[in-house]
Amino acid sequence: MMRAETEMRIRSHSLLVFLTVATLHLPAAGGAPEQPVLKVGIYQNPPAVFSTPNGQPAGLYVDLLNEIARQEGWQLEYVPAPWPALLEQLKQGEIDLLTAIEHSTEREAIYDFNQSAISKVYGVIYTQDGAGIRTITDLEGKSVALLKGDMHTAYFRQALDALGINVRPVVFLSYDEVFAHVKSGQVDAGLVANHFGLAHGEEAHLVSTAVTLKPMPLYLAVPEGLHRERMDTVDRYLEKWKAEPYSFYHQIYSRWMEAPASAARLQLTPAEQAWIKAHPVVRLG
Repeated sequence: MMRAETEMRIRSHSLLVFLTVATLHLPAAGGAPEQPVLKVGIYQNPPAVFSTPNGQPAGLYVDLLNEIARQEGWQLEYVPAPWPALLEQLKQGEIDLLTAIEHSTEREAIYDFNQSAISKVYGVIYTQDGAGIRTITDLEGKSVALLKGDMHTAYFRQALDALGINVRPVVFLSYDEVFAHVKSGQVDAGLVANHFGLAHGEEAHLVSTAVTLKPMPLYLAVPEGLHRERMDTVDRYLEKWKAEPYSFYHQIYSRWMEAPASAARLQLTPAEQAWIKAHPVVRLG
């Protein structure tokens, strides 16, 4: 009798252990386990990517990532910071993804990029109206505000060196600071991305010059060796959407990058955005 009771206890204990271990390996209720939150770096470069006055992330890249995240079940956390800080955070793995970044040989050594470009951008010199700066030679001896870590800054320095033009560079952490110092007259000119200039040049009472730099494609970047499958997923969506004339990509690209600057700053409510997604084509008449 005692032996039978002992064997029964052993079998019950073994069954309990089996059930406990099996339970630990079951997916969470509702299907697959939750994916880790992706920290996405954003900076002030409207209309491509920016934070609104009330702190909401916005722009082409935000809309694009939000839609992919919705379809893939990703969780995103947007991290606003100055551009130089984001580059370092990405290098250190403190953020998982950086928006609107140009390729370079140096960057490819420390970051991984998606393959399909999301937008293009070029650098433009802005000045106060009447400053007398029209061409790059007019910058000789002038002070020029530049964004730290910006590829436009690197290409601008190369152009100056090739032409033997000397300027007094003044480096800042954001395009907003660049424009603020040009507007106040503390510097003679400032170099910004063309879309940023279109969005803010008029309100800052600054004018563009004929000094422009070559267009560059913009991508997403992740820390080297990490999140490759996420980048492949982004490229899969981009390739599909780019091939469809009225796709989500073309709609948001037109809204943000091809609309007038004043329209690009228009913020729609969630209900309005949902209506537009549900009615991609509206026929009049």
